[in-house]
Amino acid sequence: MPTPPECTSETYRVLLGDIRSTVPDGLASAVFMYLAMNMIHGFGDGNGRLSRFLLGWECESAGLAAIVIPLELRSDLAKNLVAVLFEKKLEGLVEVLKKAHLATDRLLQQICSENTGSHP
Repeated sequence: MPTPPECTSETYRVLLGDIRSTVPDGLASAVFMYLAMNMIHGFGDGNGRLSRFLLGWECESAGLAAIVIPLELRSDLAKNLVAVLFEKKLEGLVEVLKKAHLATDRLLQQICSENTGSHP
């Protein structure tokens, strides 16, 4: 259930001001921000895109590779997001993010090899 509109601003203030500072940087903060954005669901449209952006931003800010969610993993991601939010089961989400990380790494390697003219 999304946060009621009248509570969205205060929820974000608490999230970013109080709770976020207690979460370790890196993958933990990336997953935290991803889940928080999806739980609050503060916008009429674009919550998923914004949460995936924050996931990548938090990873890159901590010196990690960004995680881009391929289209073929979006339904698994959504299913496992529901499992986290309503069943408190994090394992499936972690597995989807691992797959997405590997896919992102392969994509970046492909782009780099195409730009340098070398082949893997």
